[in-house]
Amino acid sequence: MGTALITGAAAGPLVFVANDGTNSIVRFDYETGEYLGMIGNGFFTGNVVNGVAVGPDGYLHTVVAGTGARIMRFQPYTGEFAGSYATSGFLSSPDGIAFGPDGLAYVGDAGTGSIKRFDPATGEFRGSFASGFLSGGSVVMAFSTDGKLHVTNGSSLMRFEPVSGEYLGTYANGF
Repeated sequence: MGTALITGAAAGPLVFVANDGTNSIVRFDYETGEYLGMIGNGFFTGNVVNGVAVGPDGYLHTVVAGTGARIMRFQPYTGEFAGSYATSGFLSSPDGIAFGPDGLAYVGDAGTGSIKRFDPATGEFRGSFASGFLSGGSVVMAFSTDGKLHVTNGSSLMRFEPVSGEYLGTYANGF
């Protein structure tokens, strides 16, 4: 997937990079760019780190693909492992994660071609939408200030209504 840069008020002045090349989450100081170490060493063996986001709980959530596909949670300042969810076969090949205004985790699943929703507090699966839109390539997701979900997949940028899952169109192609 390459890398995803994440900053957020919940995480304070830190930047996290999900790097599938080194199969790690790397932490940097937002102000200085100083390298602050890796998070999750040893937790990703046999799997691939495919996205990272700061959740409404202030924890770092990362999607992990492979034999143990799931979402893992870490304390962003200490790197302490804080549990996993979406572990019961709900994810085939997760790639990309974002948190919506509703507090749910939205995860691109390249294996099923859909976007899946999970409650990060309970781990409960809240349904799928956008089936057939994810057709390979890296998935990166973000919510805009108007609450719409923007998804890149390969070289397309698409927009969805997250409550209904309605596809609102592709507004960039070929980048």
